Amino acid sequence: MITGRVKEQYKLENGKSVMPTPIEEQLALSPGVSQVMLYGADHPSNVALVAIDAAQVRTWAHEQGVPVTGDLAAVPAVHDLIATELGRLAAGFRGYEPPRAFVLSCDPFSSDNGMLTPTLKLRRRDVVARYGRVLDAHDDGGPVPPSPTARRAPARPVRHAT
Repeated sequence: MITGRVKEQYKLENGKSVMPTPIEEQLALSPGVSQVMLYGADHPSNVALVAIDAAQVRTWAHEQGVPVTGDLAAVPAVHDLIATELGRLAAGFRGYEPPRAFVLSCDPFSSDNGMLTPTLKLRRRDVVARYGRVLDAHDDGGPVPPSPTARRAPARPVRHAT
């Protein structure tokens, strides 16, 4: 069954088709994540743009004793939290579907900033126009260059003991 808008479907460099909407919806289930957009058309792998839920992340940081001043997206512990969550939530995906890297943003997607339509659908072209350069820098499957806003996602889903 296909969910999401068919025109959003794209192919990775290896020819595998990706329907991003259900993957994005699954990854956005983390309490620290507000929204997610997958990026990967004609690229080796998917990269995720993750808009963090600042209030949830600040609460988590306070509870964990993580000092947070300024930009949340630049805090290494926040990157580690999001990497763990992306790995956990991507556990049931096909091998090529999970993002291999991600970029954090403190700006939520909204119709005011042009990232969403008035009916709250993602304006992918506008998001890519704004974040495409940084997403392109992290899609080659190689090591992620040092950046305060990007990290390589875990290669395998993180398993939690129950």
